[in-house]
Amino acid sequence: MNNNENIGFNHQYYDAKLTTLMPPYIKCTSATVASHSEDCEIQIESRTENENVEGNTLTYNCRLSIPKDLTDTLTAHDYFYSLRYDGLLSVPHKVTISEWYVKYYEVNLSNTNFSISSANDTISVEFDLIKTDVARNDESNYFKNVEVVASNFSEQPILNKITENHYIFQLFGIDQERINFSVRITEIGCPTIEYPFEMVFVKPKPRERNKKTTVTITPIQKKTTPVAKEIILLD
Repeated sequence: MNNNENIGFNHQYYDAKLTTLMPPYIKCTSATVASHSEDCEIQIESRTENENVEGNTLTYNCRLSIPKDLTDTLTAHDYFYSLRYDGLLSVPHKVTISEWYVKYYEVNLSNTNFSISSANDTISVEFDLIKTDVARNDESNYFKNVEVVASNFSEQPILNKITENHYIFQLFGIDQERINFSVRITEIGCPTIEYPFEMVFVKPKPRERNKKTTVTITPIQKKTTPVAKEIILLD
C-alpha cells in the first residue's frame, strides 16, 4: 500500500496504489484483488499487470476515505484485502500503514496587539485562513465550516465571514485577565482542526498616564508527551 510510505490526508480522500505480489504460478489474468475495508475503494479500471520469472504483480489505484477521528500525529491504520484466483478466495490479509491528518490551512491573525479604553469596549479580531505548504498550488478552495469558540468566557464570539478565507469576530463586556479561544475548521467528511489562542489583558498601573488596557493574543502551543526511556541494568 502506497509503496509502504506514510499517508497524509489533506482532505476527505487520498489516492494511493495497492500492489499485490504473487508467485509465478499464479497468473495475473486469473487473479483479482477484493477490498474488505469500507474506507478503501479499489479502482478496477486502473488495473495493471506485470509477469516475470521471479513473480507476478497486480497493481490498482484505490481511493482511501479519511479515517474517523484521525489526528495530526501518525496513527497506525488497518486495511483488509483478499486475492481471488480461479474461483478461490483467500482469507483477508491485513495491511497496516501509518496515517495522519495534514493541516491544509493555518490561521493568521491580522492584529495581535492592541488596546481598549474600558471593559465595555468591543474587541474585534480579524484572521485569515492561509494555505499551508502541503496545499496544492492552485485556486481550489474546499467547502469548510469555520467557528470561533471561547472556552472561559460567558458570551460566545460573534463571527462574521468577510470572504471565503477572511473572518472577523467580536467580544463584548471584557472584565477578566485572559480569555482562551479556538478557531475550528471542519471540512466535509474530515475531523475538525483546532487552533487555540490566548488573549491576555494588562490593565494600566494607577500612576500611569495611559489609562488603556493592553491586549495581546498569542497561539497556545500544543503540548508534547515526553517519550519514556527504558533503562536496562546489566549484571
